[in-house]
Amino acid sequence: MRLNTDWIFQEPIDLEHKQYVLLDYINKVNKDFEDFKIYPSFQELAIHLANIGAIREQGKFVRLRREPEDIDDEILINDLKYIQLGYKKDELEEIKKIIKYSQDKLTDLFLVGKSMWSLVYDNVLIKNVYNNIKEIETKPGVGFFYIIYDELLYVYQYKIGTLTSKTNENKCWVELIYKGDVVDVTQKEELTNIIKSNFKQVGSTKKEKFIENIDTSFPIFRVKYEEKFPLEGSILSISKRKIMNYIFQTIKIQELKG
Repeated sequence: MRLNTDWIFQEPIDLEHKQYVLLDYINKVNKDFEDFKIYPSFQELAIHLANIGAIREQGKFVRLRREPEDIDDEILINDLKYIQLGYKKDELEEIKKIIKYSQDKLTDLFLVGKSMWSLVYDNVLIKNVYNNIKEIETKPGVGFFYIIYDELLYVYQYKIGTLTSKTNENKCWVELIYKGDVVDVTQKEELTNIIKSNFKQVGSTKKEKFIENIDTSFPIFRVKYEEKFPLEGSILSISKRKIMNYIFQTIKIQELKG
């Protein structure tokens, strides 16, 4: 994170000094938001607001137990470690002023980020174009999606799994396996040939068996967008979430139908 969660308690504990520190951070976030790069800033703002709430209400500050693998990683409650503060009594009033000032500023910025997130989310469209997950025999936890961006074809391989063994939270890992000239994506064979030539090994499945089943057993999604926002930190991050939600919702509907 570009602003440590213990920034308030780093010397000097002085409102005027912390205003400059916070202003510098806000300027960096605003620059990202101006470019419609939502992540990692949107995620960081949520953590900073949780941190301020913990300081104010519990006398503790938040520290991450693990560093995010990706810029758009979901931060879970179990990822937060609460550490008791050890400030001096004569610093308490200054800390209260800093908290009040920073909470207002960070809340306003978070609301801006939330609006932008919703805008990009509504802008990204996904469609299961090949190998309908309602019909394939394999589990759709592994698959592919593609997007045409800046007149180039990007093909990604995704894998959905449990984030940690202690929680039921899931994550969609993605890996870019092809970036190059656009092919006729309406021809399934052209697209699957690219996937066969570039896919990454998953688990213990033999390479030959994996290639043999790509044509029929692994979902392939298309990602489209109406407004051209940045790919990294914006469109790609939302695409991962939408694909994972689509898969889980489809599975749930199938289960309800029996």
